[in-house]
Amino acid sequence: MKRTWAAAAASVLAVLAVSATATANAATTGSAAASRAPIRTYTQQGSISFTGYGAQRGSFTKETGSEQVVLSPRLALRSHVNIWISLPISTQKISVLFDVVGNRTYAKSGNGPWVKETLSKSGLAQLRQGLDLYAMLHELDTVPGVKWLSATHFSLTAPTSRLASFAQQEFGKSFKQLASAGFKTLTINLWTDRSGRPVKITLASKSSMEVCSMVETFGNFNKPLTITAP
Repeated sequence: MKRTWAAAAASVLAVLAVSATATANAATTGSAAASRAPIRTYTQQGSISFTGYGAQRGSFTKETGSEQVVLSPRLALRSHVNIWISLPISTQKISVLFDVVGNRTYAKSGNGPWVKETLSKSGLAQLRQGLDLYAMLHELDTVPGVKWLSATHFSLTAPTSRLASFAQQEFGKSFKQLASAGFKTLTINLWTDRSGRPVKITLASKSSMEVCSMVETFGNFNKPLTITAP
């Protein structure tokens, strides 16, 4: 997987956001929205790996990231992503910092300078939606095949084309990336706490060339967080 650090920074916005539901039945998720616990702040840890086997043995791509998010009263974000790209003859590491305070974004690659930009109103609204842990609920609601394994855990396996938008939003992986690597189906597992807040999500798949594994965990809901411009 070849990406510039700027593209990696953009994917941070998606790598660590997820939708969830607290009901024990997929058909009732929409009606239960009002009962979900509000989320004003949270922290997140995430990882993504693509590991080659067979003819691709020895090749892998790995991303790890952490994030602090303030949704209310004023949007703020602090994120850090490390990316390793390894081929049989070399390994490359990219480190990216990406912060948002108000309508300003701050991006930094490695030891380079901070690059500051201004978000438009629409860009700010899109970012807020991407960081809302409930925002992708309807995306999953439209995909048939949800299996509830307990009141706080469901599993879903579907064609990559049906989950492409979700994979792009949540993990920054486009349908083109996944399809070109031969991933025909994706399996999602999602866990919530008793208050309906997501605590873990996994996405997994296997092709004839690679195995992919994506994991996100969430916590520290509504704990005090202060994020200032770098």
